[in-house]
Amino acid sequence: MKKNFGNSKAVSFLNSFNDLVSLEDEKCNIAGRSKFNFSFFNTSQDNSGSVNDWDKKTICDFFNKLVEYSKSSLDELCQVGIGKKRNGLLTFYQCFPKHSLFEHPKSIPHQAVWGRFRLDSDKRLIGFVVPQSFHGVPHKASGIQYDKNTFYVVFIDNHHKFYPMS
Repeated sequence: MKKNFGNSKAVSFLNSFNDLVSLEDEKCNIAGRSKFNFSFFNTSQDNSGSVNDWDKKTICDFFNKLVEYSKSSLDELCQVGIGKKRNGLLTFYQCFPKHSLFEHPKSIPHQAVWGRFRLDSDKRLIGFVVPQSFHGVPHKASGIQYDKNTFYVVFIDNHHKFYPMS
């Protein structure tokens, strides 16, 4: 009769480390996931919407979309939904649209690359990213690096007036 003198609790504890996720793991994709920042969110303009304008279902749909969008990089999201006659889920503009029915907020850096997320047929999430040339560059005062994969939300456009088609 063979006796087992092993400590099953110790073995189980040590094996649990095999399941740990690490930032150093090649499979870890946290750095590539998009981030959303609402510190520039502005509801003061005539055409800017608010989450308060939405019903519970629309708010839940919006939050679920942010959760899904956050799983991919902004570059990847630019490739989603591109068709013959329509831009993708996320589109960037060369500058703030001149024919926009919104005004460029003074608090937004002039280097900002403006863009929009299509939320549904008329609703858009408007914001900006830092340009590629600033990605990884440390801020002079804080030393914190800029990240091109952060979308700074500025407006909710409930009626497609940021970049009107007509």
